[in-house]
Amino acid sequence: MAVKRFSFPVNIDPRNPNSAANTEFFLEDYPKLLAASWVGRHNNKTDLELRTHDGKEPIVDSLPIAYYQLGNGREELVINRMLTGCALRIIIANEDGAEVEGTLVLTAEK
Repeated sequence: MAVKRFSFPVNIDPRNPNSAANTEFFLEDYPKLLAASWVGRHNNKTDLELRTHDGKEPIVDSLPIAYYQLGNGREELVINRMLTGCALRIIIANEDGAEVEGTLVLTAEK
């Protein structure tokens, strides 16, 4: 099976304290989501949630973005789930106005 990493860049401006994202993200023709990780800067008040493409069912409940962070002995968050339509919904909530800049890396398999 072929494995591919997809990147979802996140740039939240500190001048907009209630920045949020609710985006459907397509993984080309890779229907199995294997893992997720975060690379970049963030604050401790930014939460990330992964849901099915229609937003109805959680894949990973809302967690601080630091939970996905690589490094300091942390590896990718293993998910191992089939996706309908090779897509998922990424929801980001940032409530304290700090800058967030980085990339959510999603590993998927055909």
